[in-house]
Amino acid sequence: MSSLYETSKDRFVALYEWYKKNKGTRNEATTRLHLIDCIFFECLGWDKRADCITEERYDGNYTDYTFVYPRRVLIVEAKKEGMYFDVPSDLSNGIYKIKTLEKDVPNLGKAIDQVANYCQQRGVPFACVCNGHQMVIFIGSRQDGQSPSEGKALVFESFDVMVNKFRLLWDSISKQGVLERNIQKLLLDSDESILPQKLSQITSKYPGVKNRNILQTDMQILADLVFEDIISAKELESQFLDKCYCQSGALSQYALISKKLLSKRYESLFLDIDHHPTVVPATNKKGISSELVAESFSRRPILILGDVGVGKTMFFRHFINVEAKEIFKDAIQIYIDFGSKAAFAKDIREFVLDEIERQFQESQHININEDSFIRGVYHGDILQFSKGLYGPLKETNPTEYKKKEIYFLEKKVLEKEQYLIAAISHISKGRKQQVVIFLDNADQRSDDVQQNVFIIAQSLAANWPVTIFLALRPETFHRSKQTGSMSAYHLKAFSISPPRIDHVLDKRLEFGKEITGGEIYISSLPVGVNIDFKKVGAFMSSIQYSLTASDELVECIDNMAGGNVRLALDYIKKFIGSGHIDTSKILSIIEESSSKKLSNKTS
Repeated sequence: MSSLYETSKDRFVALYEWYKKNKGTRNEATTRLHLIDCIFFECLGWDKRADCITEERYDGNYTDYTFVYPRRVLIVEAKKEGMYFDVPSDLSNGIYKIKTLEKDVPNLGKAIDQVANYCQQRGVPFACVCNGHQMVIFIGSRQDGQSPSEGKALVFESFDVMVNKFRLLWDSISKQGVLERNIQKLLLDSDESILPQKLSQITSKYPGVKNRNILQTDMQILADLVFEDIISAKELESQFLDKCYCQSGALSQYALISKKLLSKRYESLFLDIDHHPTVVPATNKKGISSELVAESFSRRPILILGDVGVGKTMFFRHFINVEAKEIFKDAIQIYIDFGSKAAFAKDIREFVLDEIERQFQESQHININEDSFIRGVYHGDILQFSKGLYGPLKETNPTEYKKKEIYFLEKKVLEKEQYLIAAISHISKGRKQQVVIFLDNADQRSDDVQQNVFIIAQSLAANWPVTIFLALRPETFHRSKQTGSMSAYHLKAFSISPPRIDHVLDKRLEFGKEITGGEIYISSLPVGVNIDFKKVGAFMSSIQYSLTASDELVECIDNMAGGNVRLALDYIKKFIGSGHIDTSKILSIIEESSSKKLSNKTS
């Protein structure tokens, strides 16, 4: 038996001896001060400051004692010493049905109902009624669909009984006993299942966030830079794609799902659809499918199907800049992101038209609202206008003719969609360049938005002088093909399977090490980061080594991510800057190991 238990028992016996000599009719406040405080804080292991809240208010009611470890676990209702509970004598284990106590001992039944109500309001599991020399303990808030009054209570009918059965009292309501939920095991019938305690109930300061120290914060900033921000940096795009791109469809040996099952996944989505679309892999052993390249300049949207995080955006970038670079070098590319950029757009169609206009302005330096450009687009129409009704005004009233001409062009420009079609056609002919529009990340939006995006893509491909690529989730396409906006179209779709997660992690870590080691230069760094890049590189090397040395670790990440590359990378990124990791210790071990290796080489 622990020394705490022995000490607590000795104190309880001493309190009992004092009580026998000082019995009285104390009021509730004095009963709490002389007896109840001593029982719980001196004899049952509870800390008065750390573990207890007195007079806690909730919905207009106050609880005498609310015990916390680390969450609210026990409410004690105090009664004055003179309120005696005339409990039927019981020579067995002191366990009574609560309904019996409520019926035979009305004043105790009222107190039980009172504290049970407090427990249920606050979600506190255990309850106690105590008058200093008697104690009743029961489950105040049950999780098995039963009312507390349907259960049982453990009754100590006198101070003598509490002394003689101190082990039972300790096991039931001491701090350690409540933590082990012994009263629940004692009072529930043996055939009733006892639900395990939620982790949140024994987790300190839950819910909450583990704070990072300065070193971990800087590590997190640099991890975000290397794993997330850097992939969108134009200055590193070619190097990033060359070094980090992994071919899709090469299933890892660590994935628990079979290769056959994954390869048939997309096909099975369309088995119950008449005239279902042709679904072929977007890549093969030789790279991008020749069918996809052939479809690139068709008059219908090219669908790219893939689950969240498999790398559809990366596929687009690699397709444009590497695999089909020769095809796209003379094309004007418009990339429209329906993820973050379209999050606040109320009208998806307006958003698409505005993005096309904006990107012509920013990437191609073409102001489609410039007077000379508009007149170039409608040069033929202006000639026709000059031969029309207002043509004679050109000689007789040039000012009035100019007004009529401007009004004529204004009406055309205000029909935004038709104007953009004419503008793109003018640009394509003038520059002899194809316009290719990529509609990406629509799968991050609702099914309705995805279907609207598809309708827009179909309209653009059919009526505009453009080539359209559209990325969707296979499940959305499947549902829409049955009952939604895609049901009227016979399409060819290209599927993207997830790449090997272990290859992705290895390449991304290697790329990060080259950045932190200075082999790859980036023009700007986050403000306020003081840590040396080399420390992050060393940390990445240790992770890379761990992934190489432990098949179990790779298997764990692979199957937690479930083919979602973005999620797998996020695990590594968060680990690097986690407040739960002793970053300083890991870096010290790495530095010590490096020093030993250098010393051995020198000697």
